[in-house]
Amino acid sequence: MEVLRFQANIPEEVALKFDDGKAVEGRYGDQVLYTLTDDRVMYLPPIAAKRITDLRIRKNELMSVCKQEVARGQKRSIEWVVKRVDPAPETAAVQPAAASNHQASHAVRHDNTANSSTEDNRLEHQLRASIAMVQEQKNGHLAPAPQDRPHTQLESALITAIAAASAAEKYAAEIHFAVHFEHEDIRAKAISTLIGMQQNGGQR
Repeated sequence: MEVLRFQANIPEEVALKFDDGKAVEGRYGDQVLYTLTDDRVMYLPPIAAKRITDLRIRKNELMSVCKQEVARGQKRSIEWVVKRVDPAPETAAVQPAAASNHQASHAVRHDNTANSSTEDNRLEHQLRASIAMVQEQKNGHLAPAPQDRPHTQLESALITAIAAASAAEKYAAEIHFAVHFEHEDIRAKAISTLIGMQQNGGQR
């Protein structure tokens, strides 16, 4: 069985033959074995496998996997970049109703979906703006926020996500394990944290 060998900084577009991989022990530690639709196999580190799980990529879905070399000062490390290729647009087909009461029911569901989508877009816009603001403050381009005002739930969620990512990266460096969180990872964690805070009445 042919094994897909990843070359540094060259993305490979592949699709899984099965939804899940198999945990195995390789030459360089724990790995996850995946069978591809072309009957080749590939071995990925657990952090890359987790990315596939987080993206909810299933069998026959095309994705891009890249073994990326990253230089930090004089040190070089490996980061695995996993992306879905040409994701299918989220659409909902509405069938014509035979009776007026069915039409009204469809209209209500459509409004609810639209409201939910609008709320998601609003939340993501706020998160993007807040992440950009934090980055600007980090670079010294903006004055820090006054310390005598309470943090909003959104700020608290972002601070929690950023602090968790920073602590994880620091620990990974101490054990010589290459890991780096992108804005997308922090945004996803912040959304989860914010939802949890709202469900618990603002308590973390």
